[in-house]
Amino acid sequence: MRLGARKKFLARLLSAAAALLRCFNGLFGPPGVSRRIVLLEPFGLGDAISLQPLVNCLLDRDYEVALCGKSAWKALFPPRPRFRWIDSGLPWGTHEEAGKYRFSDYFTPVFRQFLQQFREAARGGIGLDTRGDIRSTITLYLAGCSKVASLSHYLGTDLPVRAIAARIVPFACDCRRWQLNLNFLEIVEPGLDATGVQPPGFSHLRADAPATNAIGLVAVAPWAGKLWGAGRWQQLIVKLRQRGYQTRALCGPGQESLAKQAVGEGELTTCGSIADWARELSSCCLIVSLDTGPMHLADALGIPVVALFGQGMLPLWSPSGPRSIVIDHQDSPDFVLCQPVDKNIELGRKFMDKISVEEVLAAVLDRLYPGGRCPTQATGRPADPADKDHKPI
Repeated sequence: MRLGARKKFLARLLSAAAALLRCFNGLFGPPGVSRRIVLLEPFGLGDAISLQPLVNCLLDRDYEVALCGKSAWKALFPPRPRFRWIDSGLPWGTHEEAGKYRFSDYFTPVFRQFLQQFREAARGGIGLDTRGDIRSTITLYLAGCSKVASLSHYLGTDLPVRAIAARIVPFACDCRRWQLNLNFLEIVEPGLDATGVQPPGFSHLRADAPATNAIGLVAVAPWAGKLWGAGRWQQLIVKLRQRGYQTRALCGPGQESLAKQAVGEGELTTCGSIADWARELSSCCLIVSLDTGPMHLADALGIPVVALFGQGMLPLWSPSGPRSIVIDHQDSPDFVLCQPVDKNIELGRKFMDKISVEEVLAAVLDRLYPGGRCPTQATGRPADPADKDHKPI
């Protein structure tokens, strides 16, 4: 995924600034605290979810972990000994493209107050920038980290982080995001074995729900290039209802109008918190979703997911559940990866439009009835893959 020359030039300047901060912290910074790990994730729900296996692995090995992220994602990480959550006050943690690059936001009292609080938790620790974002690397140095490790490239792009700025963890395109994060363990403790580490799972959020034949639909994403044509969602709803399934459209605050455009005037539930999302997702037997945070949450709750991907990098953002599946057309000769920015919206939708209603419906029925014994009408209970008459997925 290629980025423009302007962003690359700015990244070089910021890398030089990071190198100066690295030298300063090495000479004049606080004493290193080798068992204090500092993680910075200022962005999406899926990003925060992908950190859980790394956090659990470190805590299980008696490291002290400070995680800085959006306050809305705090519910993902229940209190544990040696774990501290810091609400992020970083200016660029937004999906609004213009808002990511307002440099005046870095000189506000809000940012200074956040940085002071962050320093209290981070001083002397080992900072991990799992996004490969030079802004995060600089923030970790400003927070007083004695050393910082960064992904070699900004997630899936050709924008490198220079070795002068931080210790480098190579980007890998052949694994899921949570598995890529585990590669930072080698920086923390060389030779630390991550074998057996499980994918994200949030049993503390899973709501007890009665057996249901409801299928959840997540038809809205932060970037317009991930949207699937409105008419196709409505066609899918008709076909599912013909087979006796209920459908429940789910969206976040402020997304109601866009969701209604996609799914029509059917049932729509707005989820204002992680707890709301977990409850509503848990009430469904399966989720059909765009590549977005609730898709990752549903998968981590153990709910089967049919995920619709256009340009999103695979398998980096694939769900991990054994009963989840991705539908994409990235094997098309004309497929190209592109950054999710406004100028690429039409390119993103081009590959979403290749996904047909029929293949989504077939994937839904295959997930619910993996043995191929799909009844004419829904039974109210998805097939159990452990049943002897069903093939494994």
